[in-house]
Amino acid sequence: MINAIDAAIQPASQLVRQLKCLVSAIVLVSGLIGISPAFAADLSQLPTGLRTKIDLATQACASFNDGQFDLDWGAVERVDLDGDLQRDWVLNESGFACSSTASLYCGTGGCMSHF
Repeated sequence: MINAIDAAIQPASQLVRQLKCLVSAIVLVSGLIGISPAFAADLSQLPTGLRTKIDLATQACASFNDGQFDLDWGAVERVDLDGDLQRDWVLNESGFACSSTASLYCGTGGCMSHF
């Protein structure tokens, strides 16, 4: 009798395991589609306010021991923030780098994000 119950439960547990894997895959793929770093070509489309932030960061770096500013991969992202199905621009200062200082943009309180 117990063997019959075990045989009936086993396929159900396999189905649950497969469903968990499917849901995990869907969540992973939707996350990759919904949050994506902008490519270098997309920076030309960056809104004026965010472009100004990058220009100011570049100037601040240059004024500190003639540093060279770099915008790391992932500093600019496109994410739907307001649920309108349009990807909004996000600029993360965690992706700002200056060759002459390590902490010009982020401090003990973290890094700023601009929208």
